[in-house]
Amino acid sequence: MRKALLSVLAVLVGLPLLSYAAYDLTQFQPRRSEITAIVERAAPQDRQPPEHVLRMLKASEQSGPSVYASRLLASELNAFSDRGSMLGWHINSTLWWSLVKLHLTEAEQTAVFLALAPTGKERRGFTSTALALYQRQPADLSLAEVATIMSLIRAPSAQGERLEQIREMLLARYESGV
Repeated sequence: MRKALLSVLAVLVGLPLLSYAAYDLTQFQPRRSEITAIVERAAPQDRQPPEHVLRMLKASEQSGPSVYASRLLASELNAFSDRGSMLGWHINSTLWWSLVKLHLTEAEQTAVFLALAPTGKERRGFTSTALALYQRQPADLSLAEVATIMSLIRAPSAQGERLEQIREMLLARYESGV
């Protein structure tokens, strides 16, 4: 009886671990070089953002950049092209997020986040948005300008009062250290 229970337990623990390792080897690792290339192609201030940009990112994405970075990477790399069921999409998204968090440093996750984030029609990336909107590099932006770009990352189609509301919320979080 005890031996059978241990065998069942081994299967219950071992099978999910083997499945996770198989997913990593077949879905994530083959795309690792593409992920590295995305990070390397990112603008210098997307790879190493100024302190006020990093702090605003933390105010915007309180759980860190991994969730949004994993979504951006999955989309960029067409990681799950055959959507199938909604449950399957959620499982793939969760697995992809956990592998991004496992294999990429926070600096790499941040670079992906800042380089790939859409900020409006035909525009993406923090540095490219800073140049398009303000004709300045991120290090030269005011806090309000950084908050505006982070607001556009949160809601790329936001304009007017809605954009201002998001920006003010982010500035309040930044100031409170949240």
